[in-house]
Amino acid sequence: MMRPVLSLDGLQAWRAKDAKGQSCASCHSPDGIELTAFTESDLRRRILRHHSGDLAEQVVRIVTQNSNRLKFIGHDYRPFQPGGSVLPGKTPQERDGAFLANLAKQHPFLFKPISSLAQALEYQKEILAIDLRSVPIGIEVNRLSEDSALGANHATIANWFPDVPTFDSDQLAAVSDAYLQNPTEENLRKIDEKAVLLSSLHDQFSMLSLAKYRCLNLLQHEMRTGKQTSFLPPDNPFWQIAEVGRVYADSDEITLHVPETIVLDKSMKTTFKSQMRQLRLPWFWLGWIRDPSLTKSGLSRETLRGDYFCTYLEQDGPYMGHEAFMLTRKLAEQNRNPVQPNFPWEIQYTFFLANDPLIKREPKDPTAKELFRRLTHSSFVMSLYLLEQDLRARKKAYHPIPQGSQIKFLNQYLNDIHQPEAALVGRVSELLATLPTK
Repeated sequence: MMRPVLSLDGLQAWRAKDAKGQSCASCHSPDGIELTAFTESDLRRRILRHHSGDLAEQVVRIVTQNSNRLKFIGHDYRPFQPGGSVLPGKTPQERDGAFLANLAKQHPFLFKPISSLAQALEYQKEILAIDLRSVPIGIEVNRLSEDSALGANHATIANWFPDVPTFDSDQLAAVSDAYLQNPTEENLRKIDEKAVLLSSLHDQFSMLSLAKYRCLNLLQHEMRTGKQTSFLPPDNPFWQIAEVGRVYADSDEITLHVPETIVLDKSMKTTFKSQMRQLRLPWFWLGWIRDPSLTKSGLSRETLRGDYFCTYLEQDGPYMGHEAFMLTRKLAEQNRNPVQPNFPWEIQYTFFLANDPLIKREPKDPTAKELFRRLTHSSFVMSLYLLEQDLRARKKAYHPIPQGSQIKFLNQYLNDIHQPEAALVGRVSELLATLPTK
């Protein structure tokens, strides 16, 4: 059942501005559907920061009375957590092992050996059919909201709510009204485009806030309709949030232009680096599962290869099993959906292979190690067959030197784990060496 649209009086209260010129609609959905995840007392405490008296109570009623589709979820609500909950384990390594074990149970084909092009193509087809949002992971995504009133662990900007408004909410009212009357993906897109057009972005912190608003807009649409949306803005705001966490990981709140009131509320003088870390890896994963080929998240080589994503899967983990799965699906996607029409396909395992020898970075747990080896072996063999197919069809080699280097590293690993693929590696290497370049 569709959630009822607020009355005119309700919308006026929701859009009423406080002394700073900010309204609830400046940082939240068109009618606050996501706030139904909180208790009435939490809502009242939050609203009193902006409004008082009858207006504050009216906003509380707006949210609580129109929440017949939802019920209180709790402070630990982590929107879009793949599979609904984080996998068990006290450490990243334990949760990575749980990830591999769950994959083997739910998708056993991922761990079967490949010995022909036909099997490689079938492997590609099956991995492309996996709903990435249904695959539980060992990485905790950010909570919907973090509030220092709940304790020191909640004093962080690593959440879904914008920290500062970036546009005049009055100017968004018309497209918001149209969306509330008819919540289609087309009308959702119009809100996103209008918010981007209206936003005044003076610094990276306001850019972060706009990216959060855009992601929250997608979340509220799925809460409202009960359906997964296929809409993703062309610049992938999920990925943008992760990039802020990456770029400013060793910076400070002054460089990021965080307002003093937020610095005090979020205890940034002692935890800024950890807050940036909390932002990067979860949002990289959320950005990737909505753009698994990484062709809609920026055209830089680093993004398309997943360089930084891979870096933090290891540095913030290690999550080696997650990394192997992500790269395998990404490569399968890029083979199906190239960067540009008729664009040559290439092996891009990036830092997964180019760091220290992979044999030294495997999971330590024996069961996890065995599953990791089987998954990685199948991934490498699939990629070699797909590359061989592409080279024979085009009769040209694309980036033969870096691809040859990647093949050297993956071949070394296959030899290290006593699963060599000498004939396949030899054929592909010869094609790269002898075919003309583009």
